[in-house]
Amino acid sequence: MVVPRMPGAAFSDSAPKTIAVAWDGSPSASRAVREAIPLFHQASKVWILVTGDEVDTSAGASRAEIIAYLAVHGIDAQLAHPLQDGGDIGAILLTEAGNLGAELLVMGAYGHGHIAEMILGGVTSNIIKHTHLPLFLVH
Repeated sequence: MVVPRMPGAAFSDSAPKTIAVAWDGSPSASRAVREAIPLFHQASKVWILVTGDEVDTSAGASRAEIIAYLAVHGIDAQLAHPLQDGGDIGAILLTEAGNLGAELLVMGAYGHGHIAEMILGGVTSNIIKHTHLPLFLVH
């Protein structure tokens, strides 16, 4: 769990009522969803945020599969309109989570090696640096 230390960022003692999930079909995103199920049960709204086209189902779970997986666990998740590719994916995810009123962003954490991270950056590190809401990250 990452909680930002910045003005306007708040973390409540109660469970978040609206949760956004950054979904790309990756194994780390799948693990994050699985580990966050107890939080989803306490929420009144769970949004699945996606970017780009449908994932290749041979490499990861599709949007429909994650919605179905959560439904089996008694969670009524909604797919937020697909986010547009291009630009800073981290900023797009944080903006969309904010627009949906999310109090928590669940996502798989993936990092490059130290040198590659300095050169290439990364969605995970960018979100950690710029988040305004608590994060639930799983690698």
